[in-house]
Amino acid sequence: MEQLLTRSLARSNNFVTREFAEELIVVRVVRDATDMDSIYVLNDVGTYLWQNLDSKTVDELAIMACEEFEVDLDVARVDVSAFVEELVTLRALSYRDGGTA
Repeated sequence: MEQLLTRSLARSNNFVTREFAEELIVVRVVRDATDMDSIYVLNDVGTYLWQNLDSKTVDELAIMACEEFEVDLDVARVDVSAFVEELVTLRALSYRDGGTA
């Protein structure tokens, strides 16, 4: 996990976002616009991370989350890492160095 903490992140160009009712909706751009498996709703923490992640590392995001949401740094690192890994799996995020999780 230590290596993941220091890798810079980038959003995929294949996703668009829309704010709706205080939530952020992340939608994968696909040929079939009715593909409901391509729509993701982020809660307030996920929205905060998504809006602040470009060129940041997991560790930087965890520190920011601690300040914004008053959470313990070790807990934030685990939670942010899990969030990032899930979005990398969905190809909504990538690592700037081109590697995978």
